[in-house]
Amino acid sequence: MREMRGGGEVIMWRGPGGPGGPPGLEAEPVPLRDALAVALDAVRLAWSADALRLTGAVALDVLRASSDIAQVVASGAAVEAVVDGAKPRSQVRRLAVLGGLTAFSVATDSLSSMLKARVGQETTRLAEGRILDVVASLELADVEDPAFQDRLQKALMGTGHHGWLLRSAFSVPPAVGGLATSVATMGATDVLLFPLVVAGAVPRWLLTRRSEDPMRALGRRSRGGRESAMLRHILTGGQAAHEVRAFDAAPYLRARHDRIADEAATAQIAVERKNRLRSMAASLAFRAAAAPSAARVVVQFAQKRTSLSGAVAAGMASNRLATSSQRLVDIAGGLRRTAAVVADYASFRREEASPVAGGVSPSRDFERIVIEDLSFTYRGSDRAVLHGVNLEIKRGEVVALVGENGSGKTTLAKLTCCLYQPTAGRIRWDDVDTASCDPARVRANIAVVFQDFARYVSLSAAENIGIGMPERMDDRAAIVDAARRAGAHDIITALPDGYETKMSRHFGGVEISTGQWQRVALARAFLRDAPLVVLDEPTAALDPRAERDLFETVASLYRSRSALLISHRLSSVRFADRICVLSGGRITESGPHEELLEAGGVYAELFEMQARAYR
Repeated sequence: MREMRGGGEVIMWRGPGGPGGPPGLEAEPVPLRDALAVALDAVRLAWSADALRLTGAVALDVLRASSDIAQVVASGAAVEAVVDGAKPRSQVRRLAVLGGLTAFSVATDSLSSMLKARVGQETTRLAEGRILDVVASLELADVEDPAFQDRLQKALMGTGHHGWLLRSAFSVPPAVGGLATSVATMGATDVLLFPLVVAGAVPRWLLTRRSEDPMRALGRRSRGGRESAMLRHILTGGQAAHEVRAFDAAPYLRARHDRIADEAATAQIAVERKNRLRSMAASLAFRAAAAPSAARVVVQFAQKRTSLSGAVAAGMASNRLATSSQRLVDIAGGLRRTAAVVADYASFRREEASPVAGGVSPSRDFERIVIEDLSFTYRGSDRAVLHGVNLEIKRGEVVALVGENGSGKTTLAKLTCCLYQPTAGRIRWDDVDTASCDPARVRANIAVVFQDFARYVSLSAAENIGIGMPERMDDRAAIVDAARRAGAHDIITALPDGYETKMSRHFGGVEISTGQWQRVALARAFLRDAPLVVLDEPTAALDPRAERDLFETVASLYRSRSALLISHRLSSVRFADRICVLSGGRITESGPHEELLEAGGVYAELFEMQARAYR
């Protein structure tokens, strides 16, 4: 769905049932024609992932099929040599040829399976990478959409099925080759065996055609699966371990996890039970249907209408034809079931679209950033968070946003960072409307630290800072300088391995306090050296003195740049050039600290309330 704002075009993601609606899912396997199309896409993906091994696997399959055909001929020749009383050397030679062909077939099959397994792994990895690329390219609002997360879960599940789908697709040529060999052999022995054998595969197809992949049943419960995974992470991880134990919450969380897991298992078992019953009935029907062809071979030999070697060849051809027919039926059913899961991946790749990159970039040497009549409503909500906000940030100016919880401060900060697109209004860097820009180009000029900053616990301290500007990840001098600015250098050098220390005991490192983490997160912002700095409650875990010192450092370091600061502690933002009070999604007051105190409004009231606590 395309949406036009301020002359710029943005593609917004929409699920099949609309925003927030349940994703559309087929309860049954996809039609065979569609399954073949999905399988063909999987082969193309496999070619992109590992063309060399894919070619080798196909070549080995061709050799194995040729060996299988030769085995039928060699078997007949070996039997004929024994029946006709050929010389022992001739019999041994023919048996040796048959044994050699059998060994060659086994060897090529094993080598082909090894190559296919590796191709499947590479294909799955490539598919997962493409899913990650799609997610990374989307807007924050798209990724936060629950319907999107459900579709993402099913798409990721589909990536793991590419290997199965490829194995099914690779099984088609050998099965067809066996079928063709059997038909050719029957043409030379008994043509009437062909319809008798093929008819035996019909009941199997009718009974198994509605079988469903159990993973598809799980896919329909993707939201429950996400919650189950989240609960499992809480119960087994270290981030919430202290609170889970302090409140003795583990039994409740475990019971909730088990209930969701039981529901998923019940759905999966129900599908598997139906599949097994269908498969058992199909196997019995197939065995029964094989009797007429076997009886005809026996009658033909008993009535001396065929020789022993001819009867053996006919019997082998019948068995091979029956096996090939059954295999094709199973392959077709497997393709239809597996394709139903892989189709979720294909649909995700095809339908999810990233924001269209604009041809304009904001200038790093801007004179002012102007927010005009900005309004915003979160997707799926009917209540606006911001209403007609007007704000100007001049070059080198430090602007502070204050207000009570829920007033819209963080939302305004995210809009300023182009993480959301405004519902109405616009944001200009001088004369450049950010709606006409690629959001990534705008964010390249912004350094930001949010109150819920990320903790990359598997990375080292240096990498946790370098992630703020990945292209400078190897610039240790710049990382150390950023850490010094943020007051994190002494903290890091005191760690066992200094800047190489992993930031969690779970990865062989150490744990640091939340306040120390905040200084590391601040160092990321300093590393970017951006013309606009956005700090959203970055010091919530610091004591008042440390917060004041840090904000004073920010003010001095960014005097030639612009800064948007958000804090609940009004005493820490009094140095700002301008303080804006946000209330009910609107800016109600704006001005320097002393001016707002003299005005006697909301700011003065809040400041007095906080100051009273320290008297």
